[in-house]
Amino acid sequence: MPEYCVDTSSIVYGWREHYPPAHFPSLWLRMEEAIEGGLVVAPRDVLLELERVEPDAYKWAKGQKRLSLELDEPIQKATRRILSQYRELVKEKANRTRADAFVIAVAEVHTCTVVTNEKPTYSMARPHIPDVCGKLGIRCIDLLGLIRDRGWVIG
Repeated sequence: MPEYCVDTSSIVYGWREHYPPAHFPSLWLRMEEAIEGGLVVAPRDVLLELERVEPDAYKWAKGQKRLSLELDEPIQKATRRILSQYRELVKEKANRTRADAFVIAVAEVHTCTVVTNEKPTYSMARPHIPDVCGKLGIRCIDLLGLIRDRGWVIG
């Protein structure tokens, strides 16, 4: 049973900004172990976004065979409900996939924590993942929050 569902932004943020693999290889090894252990998952749409925005991270993610979660009927049903309740979640993102809604749906169905580096807007007129998670009572943390949650010491 997964404990975390990661969003594209958390992987991109870590890969590009604060934890590049060349300088923090142990973090990415820990992530691989967590993925292999079934603790960390992502809907396949996260991989589709990664392929477009961060090809190197996509290659890494694609190599993690247990990362991409099948979107079964309960997840698809939850996604449809989330999209109908929070249309603005994807409205400004027409050129992207609907990965955000899938991430939230996976977390809801599996009662796990969302990991995203998106910041809340505090406006349901243009919500980000943390805003919708807050409304639905889903725990939402960033990549550093995941590191702290797991008690990982990277150094």
